[in-house]
This record gives sequence, structure tokens and C-alpha cells, in this order.
Amino acid sequence: ITPVIDRKAKELGFSRTISIDPASIPIKAWVQEKCKYGCPTYGKKNSCPPYSHTPTEMKDILSDFSKAIVIVGEPPLKQYQLNLLELEKFAFTEGYYKALACGCGPCTICKECDVNNCRVPEKRRPSLESCGCDVFELMNNCGIAIQPLKNKTDFVQYVSLLLVE
Repeated sequence: ITPVIDRKAKELGFSRTISIDPASIPIKAWVQEKCKYGCPTYGKKNSCPPYSHTPTEMKDILSDFSKAIVIVGEPPLKQYQLNLLELEKFAFTEGYYKALACGCGPCTICKECDVNNCRVPEKRRPSLESCGCDVFELMNNCGIAIQPLKNKTDFVQYVSLLLVE
């Protein structure tokens, strides 16, 4: 990661940035199945399946990049997602013309999502998990232990990705 992108990420409030090889990102078909059969926003948000990339498509996208940055942050989710878009734009203006972010969780930009007519397509990004990323394995590979939340009051860490070239 370049010091300038790392510095900007810290300015935006992200707690950690970790450079990784995109080829090491664990993309698994079963993750989308968890979305399909366990998430209340399945089919209700443009950032979620079935509107997001399939695991096969995500693997193809990752193969177009040689660098990835894991972005870790904390609630609130809407501000996290807006900051991620700002970091993506910043990377682009710094010469990383292929900069592409994958968010986390369902999109929260709009209060209500119209899956047939997104009001802000320029701000919509698929979540890592919606594209089949095993976020638990990814974080473990980065040396960060995370656990499923047991209570609504448990500490939350959001995990996203910024692909750069």
C-alpha cells in the first residue's frame, strides 16, 4: 500500500489497512448461499445477491488486479460506506485508475432500495460477502481474529476491499 492511500484511509477513520495479493482472497460459492438462505436483505438491495457478482465473476475481476487493500473500520455503516467511496475516488485521483471498492453489508446509501432503478448507481458497490468472499477466512489470513456476533451490542468491525493497480 502506498503511504498516501494509507494516510488518507486513516484520515477517513478506517482503523486498519492491510495490503494483500488479490489471488489470496478466498472466494467460495457457499458464502452466497448463506446470503440466499440467511439474510433478510437477500434480493432487496442492489449490493446483495442476486444483483451482485457471482463468485466466478468475482474471481475474474480479482484476476485483473495485482494489489488489494483490506480496509477495516467501525460503525456507523452508512458513514463507513461513504468513506470507502471517498477512498476509492482518492486512489483514482492519485493515479490508480483501476481503483475499485467492494463494500460490506447491504448498501445503506438510500433509506429504501429500488432494485429496479437504483437512484445512486455511482455509489453502489457490492459487498465482499455478496460476491462470495469468506470474510472470516480473509481476516484470519490477515492476522485478525473475528468472531460471529452473538449479541447486538457486540463490537463490530466492517471489512471491505480496495482493488488497485
